[in-house]
Amino acid sequence: MRQRAPRGPSPGHPRGTEAAALARAATPLDYRVTVCDARSVFATAERFPEAADVVNDRPDRYLDAQRLTGRDAVCVLTHDPRFDVPALLRALRGPAPRSPSLRLGLDAVAQ
Repeated sequence: MRQRAPRGPSPGHPRGTEAAALARAATPLDYRVTVCDARSVFATAERFPEAADVVNDRPDRYLDAQRLTGRDAVCVLTHDPRFDVPALLRALRGPAPRSPSLRLGLDAVAQ
């Protein structure tokens, strides 16, 4: 999700109904939602009609290709640490505000 104006990409990692609900709630608030999942059977425009973009790629690779700003938010709806931890570590490298305790916890996981 991305904070209001200017609208831009904001990666989200789908987890079924939770990700669809997040996209439905964020879009009317003028957030631009991008859903990203390496599994093409799950990340489809039909499953996420409110998403501005649906990307079939590993979330960490997708984040590597983005220019996140302090207005971006990355939501990772956990399902598998092999995908989730690399995506969170990429997100934490960016300029977006973050919780110090989250940063410490992820640094410990990465080591």
